[in-house]
Amino acid sequence: MDQDNTHDELDRSLSDEKRRFPRIDIHMSVSLKGKRLSKVAFDYLDEVIKNASLGGVFINMSRPFPKGTFVEIRFRLPDNEEINAKGLVRWTKKWGKQKGIGIEFTEIMGKGKRLIRDFVKD
Repeated sequence: MDQDNTHDELDRSLSDEKRRFPRIDIHMSVSLKGKRLSKVAFDYLDEVIKNASLGGVFINMSRPFPKGTFVEIRFRLPDNEEINAKGLVRWTKKWGKQKGIGIEFTEIMGKGKRLIRDFVKD
């Protein structure tokens, strides 16, 4: 088994143990903007959410934001409802087939929390 597969399996087993919310695999466009504590801001980027839960999302990115980056996220659910949320990059994956960031939601605006909960249940 190559090193990337070993890391992927380890990531999956560790992250599965920590999950508090049901998670679904999806392929959904997202716009996100990041900001470091040092006030260095990153422009809005269009990327892809690969899985989601009420607690957060994994976003596939070729150049992941660093761990500790605060992000603003905008995406539309299949029923065209827009979700606006804020979050924190909890982990970054820079190797393997799916590079990206794990974001924990810190705030979900409006009725977004209910919409995400309903979406993940279906």
